[in-house]
Amino acid sequence: MQLDGSRIRSLQARLNAGQLVFELRQVRGDCRRISVAKRAELVRNAALDLTGLPAQIRIAHGTERFCRMNRAVKVNRGSFGKTPLDGAKFWIAGDLGPDFTSSNDQYDWSVLRFDPSVTKDQRDAMAVIVPVLFPGKWNSFVVESDSVLEWKLTKDRAEARLDGGKTAEIVLSKAQGMTSDPVVIKNLPYEGATGNDGYIVMPSEVEAYRVGSKPFVFKGTNGFVITVEISSKTK
Repeated sequence: MQLDGSRIRSLQARLNAGQLVFELRQVRGDCRRISVAKRAELVRNAALDLTGLPAQIRIAHGTERFCRMNRAVKVNRGSFGKTPLDGAKFWIAGDLGPDFTSSNDQYDWSVLRFDPSVTKDQRDAMAVIVPVLFPGKWNSFVVESDSVLEWKLTKDRAEARLDGGKTAEIVLSKAQGMTSDPVVIKNLPYEGATGNDGYIVMPSEVEAYRVGSKPFVFKGTNGFVITVEISSKTK
């Protein structure tokens, strides 16, 4: 999967021509249609200060600075051209680097793994969608071998695992607010998405990427669940 400028320009051209169409399902279960839009459920966790989201960078191992993260992504419902994307799942792990601020778009490294059920056409579609949803420049971006992605989401808990947790794992639990309702941050942009339903704050019990040359495991870091969309038209 090549994440180059020509593919990004191809996606932008399709967006401008109104050729990217999705049927959406909100994470809370109510259904609706939005013209030329995409929505995905994401569980994302990074080694950041919870109040930063995403301003503060966790400092560890002496003077080393980093922002390591896991993103487990599932498309609820949609299509790219004639390619249906319903249920497509993939995982992104990596390090956003020592300067994870709004003015910086140069990141360190990232790996992407598809669930084996994702077809070639769906992977080709993601090759142009991913760099728009998650914009930025990477020192290294590699598509690794497939891994089975397990996905569980309830009101109080979110779990995602690759290969039963042997490759990667995210376990989040609901943050305690003033009531029993979820703690949700509203009206805050997310990456390259054109809209979202709010950040459901869920601190991690564990988040880990356990393979490769840069494995990591964290506990108690910030995490959230979010439903996002990409649209070429204003609703």
